[in-house]
Amino acid sequence: MVKKVWWFFLLGLVLLVSLFELNTSQPTRADTVELPWDRPPGYRIVYFIADRGVSPDSLLAPSRLENTLGAHTVHTWSEVLAINRSGPIDALIIHDSSLSLIGWEWLATAYRQGVVIAAFNLYAPTLAELVKDPCIARDGWVSGADPYPGSFYIIVSRFIRGHPDDIHLIETSGSCGRAVAGIKHPVSGRFQRSTHAIGSLSDYNFFARILISHIEEIKEVKEKK
Repeated sequence: MVKKVWWFFLLGLVLLVSLFELNTSQPTRADTVELPWDRPPGYRIVYFIADRGVSPDSLLAPSRLENTLGAHTVHTWSEVLAINRSGPIDALIIHDSSLSLIGWEWLATAYRQGVVIAAFNLYAPTLAELVKDPCIARDGWVSGADPYPGSFYIIVSRFIRGHPDDIHLIETSGSCGRAVAGIKHPVSGRFQRSTHAIGSLSDYNFFARILISHIEEIKEVKEKK
């Protein structure tokens, strides 16, 4: 399956919002994809996985995410909320073993507030339902009918900045990037989807790099004056 990283940019216009979709090429993959940092980047990342959800030598083992991303591993939803209360998290990574424990409403709200959501071994329709964003699964993107042969990741992020009335109009329009009539103030934002298999250390390292790029893209929109 071809690796996919799709980037969507919301540009605010008076009375109209237009969404531009860019297909960005992946960095050339050598025999080994390295991480571009020696220490974890310093973002607040939480890994939500069932206790003993994977074997210790798995590419998705908590120790790997802790060492490379500085992730906080948790096994209960209350721990997710406690960490967020101590300081807003930048990304939540969900392993499919913890699916039944997720607080759906909090997750959907956090996603729209700019928390990057990543998932291991969850297909796009499931993730779209979790965060209440059908645009994630549009065009049959990463559906169960087109499965990966093994472990894989999906990363999604979304943030819209502007007047509350305009944001509400965009969120309820179901436009998925098409022009929205009635916008009265400048609006900016970003919507991104990324996916690929994780079958090697290089694949994992690429996942880590893409996750950080999602975080940095959202922060750029939030901090823009």
